[in-house]
Amino acid sequence: MIHDTLDSGNLHADSKFVRLIRKYAILLSCFILLDIVFRTALPIVMNMFFSLQVNTYYNLISYFPYYAINFVTAIIVYQDMTETNSKSSAIIVLTCMANEIGVAFFLVSLLYRQLVSKTEK
Repeated sequence: MIHDTLDSGNLHADSKFVRLIRKYAILLSCFILLDIVFRTALPIVMNMFFSLQVNTYYNLISYFPYYAINFVTAIIVYQDMTETNSKSSAIIVLTCMANEIGVAFFLVSLLYRQLVSKTEK
C-alpha cells in the first residue's frame, strides 16, 4: 500500500511539500514568539528609557514589529513562489497583512497544483 503511493515522481514532490510545511511551521512559531516578546517588552522599555505614558505611543509603535515580521514572511513566501513557479500577488499581499493566513493560502495553492498535476497524468 505504501509502495503504491511512493513512486519516484510523487516522492520528490511530496517530500518537497513536507519540507515546506516544516519550514513554515518553524518559521511562524519563531515569529509568533518574537512578536509576543516585542509586545510584552516594549511597554517596559518605553517606561524605562522615555518615561512617557505607555498608552500614548504604544498603540502606534506596537504594530511595527508585527508588520515587519509579516513583511519578512512575505519575502520568504515570494522566494518559495518563484522556486515553485506559482506566483500570486494576492497571497503576497495577504501575507503582508496576516502572515499565518498568507502562508496557509500559499501551501493550499501548492497542494492544489500538485493534486491537479497528478490527475492530469
